[in-house]
Amino acid sequence: YECQRLNPSFESRLIQYKINIVTESTLREDEPSSSSSSIILDDYM
Repeated sequence: YECQRLNPSFESRLIQYKINIVTESTLREDEPSSSSSSIILDDYM
């Protein structure tokens, strides 16, 4: 029973984590400074 109780919370955390990543990436794309930061990242890689 405990596993069934913990599982949904874990899944919800994973979903929120994925949503946060998606929102962060979209926000970075919308920002004008993202282009310069991406260029710096490309040079670094």
